Amino acid sequence: MEKSPLVSVVIPTYNREAVLRRTLGCLAGQSLAPNQIEVCVVDDGSSDNSLQVAQEPFPFTVRCLRLSRQGATAARNAGAGDSRGEVLVFLDDDICPAPQTLEVLVRGCREADRTIMLGMLITPEANKTTVFARLNAPSPYAAQAATQDRDVPATDCLTGLLAIRRTAFFELGMFQDPTGGWPNWDDVDFGYRAQQAGYRLRRSAWARAEHWDYATTNLSAMCRRWQNASHSAARLLRKYPALEPDLTMFTDKRPIAWGVDSPQLVARKLIRRGASSLVIVAALEWLTRGLEQRWAAEPVLRRLYRWIIGAYIFRGFQSGIKELKCSTR
Repeated sequence: MEKSPLVSVVIPTYNREAVLRRTLGCLAGQSLAPNQIEVCVVDDGSSDNSLQVAQEPFPFTVRCLRLSRQGATAARNAGAGDSRGEVLVFLDDDICPAPQTLEVLVRGCREADRTIMLGMLITPEANKTTVFARLNAPSPYAAQAATQDRDVPATDCLTGLLAIRRTAFFELGMFQDPTGGWPNWDDVDFGYRAQQAGYRLRRSAWARAEHWDYATTNLSAMCRRWQNASHSAARLLRKYPALEPDLTMFTDKRPIAWGVDSPQLVARKLIRRGASSLVIVAALEWLTRGLEQRWAAEPVLRRLYRWIIGAYIFRGFQSGIKELKCSTR
């Protein structure tokens, strides 16, 4: 009888042939022995050659599934259902783990009961091809300087690099879609349900990975992502209002609650509303493009990026709230 692997790496993918090949190549360099690893690639209806990439020769076993555009949540669950490993590692197809990362995550799950391990993501220097990417990317120094694992709240739960015992994953009800939109916050939903069940979320300082995120190189792409995510967040917070104190990005983006909000919060909300108008945002975007071409002072551009992205968060969150109100009438 074939021995089950120690870890199953579940990778959902859609039309990212080249990105997937890079990630699988990184997994080939892990410190764990290849016979301890299996990789479950779940192709969510790609029209490119993603499945053929997964069938290329690698030192570990690769299991391939194909779905028909059911979304990343369903793809991750399907991969977990087809897996055989003691520990599941969920990995996005654009994340390349460092050689020791799988070993660190697996050890954390095996040594501590009721623990979900999370990795630390770093933007690679080679992906900072634009002014926006260079200035908006998280600082690599914080990740490089981290030397201790730490517990994090549910709002820091990310499915891009997450490890959990296989039995625990199914006991917790797998990933679920709490919002019906995409991005659907299934990672935060999972982290919240896990913490309510007595699990802790632990971010490892040594489980590091490069995140080749296309949106970090393009302001427009980042704005679209946050607008969509913020639209979905209205449903997330209706389901789990206890999460609101940890999602501070939405504090000044709710409608004004006269007589309830403090004068300071009312002022913040009024400023946010005005700064998020179509005219103001268009002017800020025009100014940003001009400053990028002239390589202006970095603090100015960083502040402009924050305001512009914040405006799209405001628009998405407000539209999500309005949709909820209409659906309950």
